[in-house]
Formats: sequence, C-alpha cells, structure tokens
Amino acid sequence: MSPPTGKRDTTNRNEPWRDQLQLAGRVTRSGYRWLVHRWTQGQRPRLDDGAGNDDGREVSLWEEQDVEAAVLEALHELGTDEDGGHHFGRPYVTAYQLAIAVQAAHPEIAAALGVTVGGRGTGAPTSLAQYLARELSGRIKRNGDGYPVEGAFISNEHLTALTYVDASGQPITSSLTGSGYDLSLFRARAVAQ
Repeated sequence: MSPPTGKRDTTNRNEPWRDQLQLAGRVTRSGYRWLVHRWTQGQRPRLDDGAGNDDGREVSLWEEQDVEAAVLEALHELGTDEDGGHHFGRPYVTAYQLAIAVQAAHPEIAAALGVTVGGRGTGAPTSLAQYLARELSGRIKRNGDGYPVEGAFISNEHLTALTYVDASGQPITSSLTGSGYDLSLFRARAVAQ
C-alpha cells in the first residue's frame, strides 16, 4: 500500500494534521507518523522540519516498518464515526480490530514479523494483535499522556466470545475470551486544541 496521499475526504473531521498531509501531496510513512505525533503534542509542524533516525542507533522493527504510523492511521480511520460528535470521544478498538486494520492496510508489517493477525485455533504462539498490544502498552506506560495512543481494558467477566471478520471476510475469534486476562483497548488520543 502506498503512503497517504492526502486525497481522502476530510470534511467534518477535527483532525488538522490531515490538512498538512494534503499540503504535502505525498508524505512518507515516517513523515506521516511525525506529522501525527506533532499534532498530538499540540504543535503545528512545518513540512520541512525533517524527522528521522540520524542518531546512529539500531532501528527496531517497530521503527523500520513505521508501525506507529500504521497504528495511528488505522486508529484515525477506525475512529472517524464519532470524532467530535459524542461526549465519550473516539471509540476504543480491541487489539484484534487494530491488527485487522493494520494487516489490511500494511500486510508487510505482519510479514516482517512472521505472524498472522492471530486468534483462537491458529496454533501460533504469537500474533500481530499480541505484538501491537504489547508494544502499545509499553509505549503508553513509558510516555503517559505524551503518547498519541491511549489504552484501556474491557473485562473478561461474563464474556464468552468475541469474533471479528478480517478484510477477506474470514472470522477471527479472540483467544483471550475466557482466559482470565482482560482485553486491551486502544484509541488515538484527542488532539490538543
């Protein structure tokens, strides 16, 4: 999938970073991540401000694949129905919903990790949903309110199944329901006005 081109309909959305993407015409995924991050920090970025990893340290798979940009893109797409329209704010999504959206838009991420979206019955010890939940949880813990994603849990009590449908129409059943572990939820943090 190619990087965002800024050609999407942005009417009735309270997301000023989308206007910057339109001005840029075509922005790389790392540039997209940087623009979204700057907006979530309440800063108006300039498109020529450059963002990159020039400090000589080894790049993690998270950085190499621009997973954060893919996550933010998915969260903004998944959360557009209620932006600014409901007093609860953006809806939260489960790690499975997020993994399905990221996999549909950026299959190269799961390929680089050597995982699938996951789910009960896959036989795989790790999954894209698990990877995203673990990475986001750690980043939220380290950065708190400064991180552009916020997390929550849904209780596993009295829950027998959660079944999702992936982009190809195949059902995916959560492997966490009935496990005693609460399910992670994520949403894009509201942009400071």
